[in-house]
Amino acid sequence: MCALCTMLPDLVLAQNATQASSHHQLGSEINYPVNHVSPNGRYMGGWLSGVTNIYDTEANQTVITLGNSDTPVYLVAINEDGSFWASRVTTSGIKYGLYKDGEWTDLPKPDGFEGGWLRHVTADGKYAVNSYTNMLPDFTLISDAFLYERQEDGTYQYRKLVKPQHDCWTESEVFHVDPMAVSQDGSVVLGHMVDGLSKFVFPIVWKRNAQDEYEYQIKGEALCFNLDLPSPGNPPVQEEIVTAEEGTPEYNQQMAQYEAAVQEWNTLASAFFTGQAINGYPIMDNHGKVIGANLFTGDPNKGSQPLLLSVEDDSYTLVEYFMTKTYLVADNGTAFLVNEFIDGINHNVVYTPGVAEPVAFDKWLKAEYGLTLEPMYSDGLRVTVGNPALSYDGKTLAFTLKTPSNQYKNHYYRLDKTLNTPTSVETPLQNNVFRVYTNGKMLYINEDRPCDVRIIDMNGKSPVQATAVANSLNLEHLNTGVYIAAVTREGKTEFFKIVLTH
Repeated sequence: MCALCTMLPDLVLAQNATQASSHHQLGSEINYPVNHVSPNGRYMGGWLSGVTNIYDTEANQTVITLGNSDTPVYLVAINEDGSFWASRVTTSGIKYGLYKDGEWTDLPKPDGFEGGWLRHVTADGKYAVNSYTNMLPDFTLISDAFLYERQEDGTYQYRKLVKPQHDCWTESEVFHVDPMAVSQDGSVVLGHMVDGLSKFVFPIVWKRNAQDEYEYQIKGEALCFNLDLPSPGNPPVQEEIVTAEEGTPEYNQQMAQYEAAVQEWNTLASAFFTGQAINGYPIMDNHGKVIGANLFTGDPNKGSQPLLLSVEDDSYTLVEYFMTKTYLVADNGTAFLVNEFIDGINHNVVYTPGVAEPVAFDKWLKAEYGLTLEPMYSDGLRVTVGNPALSYDGKTLAFTLKTPSNQYKNHYYRLDKTLNTPTSVETPLQNNVFRVYTNGKMLYINEDRPCDVRIIDMNGKSPVQATAVANSLNLEHLNTGVYIAAVTREGKTEFFKIVLTH
């Protein structure tokens, strides 16, 4: 009989999977990214190569696979019942609508538009925003923003949102206005606009007034290109300057004028783009309070910085974190950021309002929910998680890892509390039960203070004795099997049964 068998009934059995009740992984055969989660967190999915996939976490399988490279289906939002909203390309053009019970119900499309994309649908399906595009006679693409609202009979009516005549850095027409999100109550629509330069965009907010009309505000103008710099406007067009017949003196004179104009424009543009400018698609929290955007620093080596703009006023927060983009903003202002290092691997950090700087995703998860991130997410000293998706109720956080062999590994956490409320007073974080658990041959301790750890095999021998262990201990040199972990903290020793696996 083993030396410690009589002790085992009194020992706490450590879980072999880290926080097994909170962390989940989709099946290894699921080779598509997850970037959308249903409001209640049950369904999640994404699209890849024109194919939309919906995964049911209760059935633990993919329940819908729809679309192909010829007739792609682009997932936009998933409902609580597993039905979903998408844009799709058909033999009769692009359509936008709801897929439920094997059938499509399309949104009405305004006349005169050839293309466009459905951008966002609220969690209850009452509001949606769509961008519609058309081509002018000179082959210039131009787009407009539309807001949909569900009526009492279940049908949807749309309205065209007012389009600005000019943007904040040139006197040219705004060619593209693209709505990106609508608040849950439909009172705020976030979009972005692009002019002829088409290099940087500006967030634009439409707010519903007392007359049920939507008035627009351009956000972030004060940050635009350090506005004291001269604007290059649109580049000169040869056909507009050179009109004389080739080979004539007038032609040579006009060509000289055109070349001089090009040189002047290039000089202005070179100085202009050393300033700061907002770029990338803006995002917004569910209730229309905070806009997440990116501010280009003017230095390619520094890239962009996260920018959080207030919807209500002109206040903003510029997060001092280079080469980083804002990816997701929760309802309490918490921002999930993707750090794009030169190594080509994205790393995840989280910004919390009132905190000086972002923290690594694993530290945020530990501090907020007492959850320990799996070791597979570690890349040196950085944390690689992928682009996260958060359910509307704030209780499910999903993300996708992409391996070097282009395989997708999808994971999600069931969070202990929503992001909208403080830690429950009934179960404060500091009173969480002290736990020891393993994953493979890594030992984890949910205790920030250093502990002394002694590993005892089933013959009573101690192959490992370590002091000042904080959070984790690598036991890869031990054989697989059952051991006892004796953990001493604050002078008190507790024993845990652990199982080491490959």
